[in-house]
Parts: sequence; C-alpha cells; structure tokens
Amino acid sequence: MSPTPVPVESHGDVRAVSWRKVFTGREAELRLLGELMLSSGRGCFVVWLHGVAGVGKSTLLRRFAEEAEAHGRITRSVDLRHADPTPEAFLAALEAQGAPQDAQVLLIDSAESLGPLEQWLRDVFLPGMPTPPLLVVGCRLPPSAEWRTDPQ
Repeated sequence: MSPTPVPVESHGDVRAVSWRKVFTGREAELRLLGELMLSSGRGCFVVWLHGVAGVGKSTLLRRFAEEAEAHGRITRSVDLRHADPTPEAFLAALEAQGAPQDAQVLLIDSAESLGPLEQWLRDVFLPGMPTPPLLVVGCRLPPSAEWRTDPQ
C-alpha cells in the first residue's frame, strides 16, 4: 500500500505536514495539556516541562500550540533563545503575535534563560492578565520553589 499524497499550497505547509508525520509519542503529556486547556472555571495552570537538551521539549510545545489552536484557543509563545530576558523584550515578542492579554495559552521555551524575568512573569505579568492563561514552560531545569508554592 502506498501513502496517500497530502495536498499542500506552499513550502511552509510541506514542512508542517512532514513534521506532523514524524511526531510520535507524548500522548500522556498531550492528553494532560488538553484536559487543562479545556477545563472551565479555573485559575492559572502552570505546566513545567523540564529535561535535558534534546529530549523534545520544544517539539512538544509546538505540537501543543497546534492542538490549542485547533481547539480555537488563542496562543502566544516566546522562545527565549530569540528574545532578551527583559519584560520589554518579552512583551514585544508577545505583541508581535497580537494582544498579550488575549492569550488563553502561553508557551515559553528555553525558560532556563528567564533569569530575573522569572519573578516578573510570576508576580507581575501573570497576575495582571485579565483571564489567567494556561502557561506551559519548556526548560532544562525544574521549576524553582516559588512556582511550586501555593500563595494562599
């Protein structure tokens, strides 16, 4: 049996179709993220994906962004390999994608580069959002104690 060709309109579409064909596994992670994304009446959920370089954190973030968008969620993402770890650069990266306050799902990749931005994100940016987003963080390091502490 031969594979059925998938019609595409541009080079970017070819890359996306190829990428989806080779993405396998991570069903449990995608299921958990999907459940959190679709949950109603919640506050801000933070999912911290951490592991060594090359384990697939960035790929999982991209795949989940596609899932979120397929469910009609407004996603915003910041890859700290391409943005300075300052509030201004973080906000500029979000604003380039649309209004930051509209984000229902916020993805941050390479969070090991957050540095002092981490405290601002946790204590200023997220509490200032009109509707708490689902925050998914990809990082080589586990979350700091401040992320794991319930403030109430």
